[in-house]
Amino acid sequence: MDEAHTIYTAGISKHNKPAHRPAYGYFDTIRLLFPRSTTVIALSATLPKHILKTVQRKLSLSPDHLFIHLSSNRPNVMYATQPIIGSLRDFANLSFLIPKNFHPPMRIPPTLVFHDNKVNASDAAIYIDNLLPPGLRGTGLSQHYHSAMSTEYLDRVYCEFTGPDPSGIIHTTPSMQSVSSYHCCHLLSS
Repeated sequence: MDEAHTIYTAGISKHNKPAHRPAYGYFDTIRLLFPRSTTVIALSATLPKHILKTVQRKLSLSPDHLFIHLSSNRPNVMYATQPIIGSLRDFANLSFLIPKNFHPPMRIPPTLVFHDNKVNASDAAIYIDNLLPPGLRGTGLSQHYHSAMSTEYLDRVYCEFTGPDPSGIIHTTPSMQSVSSYHCCHLLSS
């Protein structure tokens, strides 16, 4: 199972809210349909201890299962954490993404900003776009990307962001992982 963390993040109700994808939470039931000797592989880059425990339980992994932990660090990737002041809807917290006095030929490094929902992703993209100099607004330096977008839009944004000369900021939801996997396969098969 790829993206095994979705068992916890989407398949289980939390904080008095129903599960986003309840079927993901039923893997323990599905697992009962297979012989105990069936090999199960769970893959994820997002398995903090509390999520890992749930995944292990829901996939009915034996206590002696093999756990391979590899770093997701890559020389071309940098992780950053920025404290949020006030609400997640206060997009001024994201102003650091556009350097003061930004102008060409300055470039914005390819940046992904994950949001909890589609509305925040779209609104944040608009907010950041409005921080750009007037001549650069609406040029695609700040875009939103989520599962409700058209295939054509997603293909274009994905290709621009992963192309030979990437630049800009994509505001997305966690669903980008599955959407981008689809687009990668779709583009390769086209």
